Amino acid sequence: MKTISIPLEEVRRIFELDPKSPSGLRWMVAPNHRIKCGMPAGSKVGNGYYQVKIAGISYGAHRVVWSIANGEIPQGMTIDHIDRNPGNNEISNLRLA
Repeated sequence: MKTISIPLEEVRRIFELDPKSPSGLRWMVAPNHRIKCGMPAGSKVGNGYYQVKIAGISYGAHRVVWSIANGEIPQGMTIDHIDRNPGNNEISNLRLA
């Protein structure tokens, strides 16, 4: 799985956790002219996961959600959806695996 390559402080500046957003994230900094601050972040891809783009690189929204809440993902670890639903990025549904 792709490691988030920008500093966690920057990720926390760009996004806020929002359980009402489909991806679990909301934009705090508008990435372009079409997206406004406060809008839900990310899009659902064919495999049922949500992705967000940071500096032109796509990341699984579940990885971003977990990182904002808990810190860096340890090397060699992944983020598992406890209920097996890749679209459920509630922090209580995510765990290290």
